[in-house]
Amino acid sequence: MAAAEAILSGRPLITNPVVPALELFRPACVEAKTNNVDSYHQAVLKLATDAELYNRLCRACPDLCAPFYDRRYGLAAVLKRALAADLPAVTD
Repeated sequence: MAAAEAILSGRPLITNPVVPALELFRPACVEAKTNNVDSYHQAVLKLATDAELYNRLCRACPDLCAPFYDRRYGLAAVLKRALAADLPAVTD
């Protein structure tokens, strides 16, 4: 959820390929190397010093947020679909 929280707040995300969210949020991400502190340090510096990059990644956030506000993908809807598949049909 930390990855989604960054995107939902309209801020770029720094993450690595091990985090599945990278594939979904790539347009708003700077990719760091897994378990490499220097790579994360460079990513932070890149965002802090490259205003065009930072602004471009921020502009990508709103389009990535849409599924999180769509009730069809919310917890209640997913639970209903999951339970409906396992419950017998109700007849009159």
